Amino acid sequence: MQAINNNRMIDRKTKRSRSNHPKRTLKTDPSCGVCGQIGGNKYKCPRCRFPYCSVKCCREHKEKCPAIQMPDSQICDVGKVSCQPCHGIKEPSTNKEVPRKSNYLSAELLTRDPLENRIRRRDMLEDDDHEEGWRINRDMMDKVDNSSWLRNELSDGGLRQIIAEIDAADDGVEQRKHKKRPKLGVAEPTPCEIALLRAKLKNKKLEHFIDKLLVIAGVLSEDVQPLNDITQLLIEKDDDNLGTLTLAPIIKKRRNDEDLCDSEVAANSSQDEESNTSNSNASLEDF
Repeated sequence: MQAINNNRMIDRKTKRSRSNHPKRTLKTDPSCGVCGQIGGNKYKCPRCRFPYCSVKCCREHKEKCPAIQMPDSQICDVGKVSCQPCHGIKEPSTNKEVPRKSNYLSAELLTRDPLENRIRRRDMLEDDDHEEGWRINRDMMDKVDNSSWLRNELSDGGLRQIIAEIDAADDGVEQRKHKKRPKLGVAEPTPCEIALLRAKLKNKKLEHFIDKLLVIAGVLSEDVQPLNDITQLLIEKDDDNLGTLTLAPIIKKRRNDEDLCDSEVAANSSQDEESNTSNSNASLEDF
């Protein structure tokens, strides 16, 4: 009986201690920072870690989030520093775009990223229909790879854009038009070759770049003489107003001297035969 009484006394003391202890408030779930919905912290802003619950709240937060307007260098690291919610705080934007320059294209023609153009690399070993001697060999590739001048020139965004546009000329409508042309027995220029010629006519620096690249690769040499005096005059002339340039007329090949001699001998023999037949007929009539 004494043990039971002791247990009852202990239960009464524990009840009194519990009744005197203040009640704990349950922790509520965090709410959405835009609409205030409870438990709406399912998503967080990747820039400032501000909580939101839906796509609609995300769009509203992006319009007011100053972290989007700030450069990446000024955004604090969330893992190291506890940032305060930046919702509703407006700070001036310091992200100024640096104007880019190019030696080959003006600022109006220079796009933001030349790699955005559609580029389809051609298979030189299978699809190239040029002669074997004009294909790039390993020696040429080594010379091009080791050229510091070429690496410096390719750092120009305008030059990379021009090369990308020329390389992408075989894609799309132009290539389909080229395939539909009738075969006349003459090798017609591809859209890529036409784009290269147009780019060289518009940009003299590109023409100089191609000539120097061919010299470095070993395709041309600096002591190569021009075809004629007219070509040398056009190369050395700095004036852009050269007038309208057309293709030179094709000079027909003359026959060799042996062919001419054979034709003359054949003509003389035919004349002798005609004279002999006429003389024989006349002698028969006299007889």
